[in-house]
Amino acid sequence: MAHNYLSYTLQIHDYLMELKRLLQPYDTSQEVSEWLDDIARMNEKLENMRFQVAVVGEFKRGKTSFINALLRKAILPADVVPATATINRITYGNVPSSYIYWKDGRPAEKIEIDQLADYITKLTDQSAMKASSIKEAVVQYPCRFCENNVDLIDTPGMNDDDDMNRVTIRQLSDIDLAIVTLDPNFPVSNTESRFIAQLVESDQICQIVFVVSKMDTVFKGQRERLLKTIEDRLRNSVGEILRASHEEGSAVMLKYRSLLSSPVLFPISSTQALYAYEMGDQQAFEESGFQRLTNELLPLIIRTQHSAAILTPLRTILRILHDFKEQMEEWRKMTALEAKRTALKKRFGEAAYESRLDRDRIWKDCADRLARCRRERSQAVYNTLLRASSRFSVREAIIAEMKTVFPQIRDELRQEEYDSYAWIWDEYFRPVGGTLKRVLTQIADEAGYGITGEIEGELSLLERQNPLPPHLCVPESFFWEASPVPPENMPGGQRPYLVDNAVRESFDTYYKRREKRLSEFLDNTIAEHEKAVGNLVRKFFQCATPRFQQEYQKVEEEERMILIARMDRLETGCYTTEKEYTTHINTD
Repeated sequence: MAHNYLSYTLQIHDYLMELKRLLQPYDTSQEVSEWLDDIARMNEKLENMRFQVAVVGEFKRGKTSFINALLRKAILPADVVPATATINRITYGNVPSSYIYWKDGRPAEKIEIDQLADYITKLTDQSAMKASSIKEAVVQYPCRFCENNVDLIDTPGMNDDDDMNRVTIRQLSDIDLAIVTLDPNFPVSNTESRFIAQLVESDQICQIVFVVSKMDTVFKGQRERLLKTIEDRLRNSVGEILRASHEEGSAVMLKYRSLLSSPVLFPISSTQALYAYEMGDQQAFEESGFQRLTNELLPLIIRTQHSAAILTPLRTILRILHDFKEQMEEWRKMTALEAKRTALKKRFGEAAYESRLDRDRIWKDCADRLARCRRERSQAVYNTLLRASSRFSVREAIIAEMKTVFPQIRDELRQEEYDSYAWIWDEYFRPVGGTLKRVLTQIADEAGYGITGEIEGELSLLERQNPLPPHLCVPESFFWEASPVPPENMPGGQRPYLVDNAVRESFDTYYKRREKRLSEFLDNTIAEHEKAVGNLVRKFFQCATPRFQQEYQKVEEEERMILIARMDRLETGCYTTEKEYTTHINTD
C-alpha cells in the first residue's frame, strides 16, 4: 500500500505541475490566481499529509462537549448557552499548551489552557470583544486522534448569529472530514440539511460522519427508531436539495450516494463519556457510545486521510479544468499573440505620446523671442527719432523722419510676424512628422505591418502643412499709441523722454496683441496637430496587412487546439487515476 500510495502522490504532483503550466500564462486573472493558490495548497497537502477534521453543526448541538470527550478532559469551555466564538484547533503535542493567533498578524500569544474561556467565548462582553480579534486558538494536547498530522477543529455553531455563520463557512474550504453533531430532540432541521448539502458539494471534504449527541436524554427503547428516522431524513432531505441543482450521475450526486446511502452515524453521550472516564467506569464508557466511536472513528480517519491526500487534489484539478474550459473562449484574448498585439498597440500609443508638443515650453521660447524683438525694434526706432529730435527744427525733422520710418517699421513687423510663425513650425512641428514616421516604420517592420501609401501621404503632410490658419494670414497692424512728435516749445532736455515713452507704449501694445495672436495660434495648431497624429496612429494600427491578420488567427487557433488537447489529456489522466485509486482502496 505504501508503495502504491507513493506512486499515486508522484503522479498527482505531475498533474498539478501540468495544470500550473497551463494556467500561468493567464495569471493576470483574479480567478486564475485563486486556482494557482489552490494548486499550491494541494501540493502542500501531498507533502505533509495535514488532515483537518472539523466538528460542525448548529449551535448547542454539543460540538465542544464532544471534542472534550475525545480529549478525555474538559479542555475547551462549554456552556448551556452558545459559547464558542472562534475557530479552535486541537493539534498533537506531548505537553498541553495553548496559543492565540490574532487576525492583525501580531505574534502568537501563549496562554494557560484554563484561560481559554477569556479569549474564545462570548460568555462575557470582554471575552466576545477579544474573540472578534482572534484568527484561531491552537491547543496542543496528547490526543491519539491528533496523531499523524491530524487536527481536530471546533467551530462556532451555525444559526447562532451571522458573524458565527461566516466564521464556520469560511472554514469549509480547509476541511477534509466533517463530523456533524445532531441533537436527538431536533434531528435534521431544514437549515442542517442545507448545510450538509454544502458539505457534500465541497471538493475538499472527502468524508462526513454524523454524531447524535445527548443520547442519554433519549429512552433506550426509542433509540433505534430515532436513529432510523435520522438516517432517512439525512438521505431524503439532503438528496432533495442536491437534486435541485445537480444532475443524476454528476460528481456531486455520486458523492452524495457514497456518503449518505448508508451514513456513518454514532449515537453518543459526551457528558456520560467524560464522567465514565474520570471515574474509571468502563461499562458506563461503553454505554456512552464512545467505545464504539473510538474503535471505528480512528481507523476511518486514517483511511480518509490517505484518500483525501489523493482524491482531493484530483477533484480540485478536475474542477479547475472544468471551469477553465468554460471561460477559455473569453480568455483567448490573453494568449501570447494577443499580448504581443496589445504591446504593439501600446507602442503605437507611446509613439503618439512622444509626438505631443509641449505647449508651455514652446510658449516660453516664443515669449522670449517676442520680448527680444520688442526690445531691439523699439530701441532702433527710438534711436532714429532721437537723432531727429536733436536738430534745430525738431518738429519738422521728426515728422519727416516718421514718413520714412513708419512704412519701413510696418513692413519689417509684418515680415517679423511671418518669420516667427515659420520659425515655430520649423523648430517644433515639422520634426514631429519625421520622427513619427521613423518610429512607426520601425514598429511596422518588427510586427510585419505594411505602411500604405495613404498613411505615407498623411505622414508627409504633417511635415508640409501650412502653419498659418487663414485668419492669421493678415498680419497684425502697428499704430502709434502716443505721438513721438514733441511740441515746438518743449525744452530740449524733455524731448528724449517723450520720444521714449511714445515708442515704448506703442511697441508694448503692439507686441501684446502679437502675444495674444501667438497664444491662439499655439492652442489651435497644437490641438489640430495632436488630433492628426492620434488619428494617424490609430489608422496605422488598424491597417494591419491581411497576411498578418490571417497568420494571427491561424496561430491563435492552433494554440487553442493545443491547449484543449493538453487539458483533455490531463482530465483523462485524472479520471483514470481516480478510478484506479478508488478500485484499489475498495479492494483493500
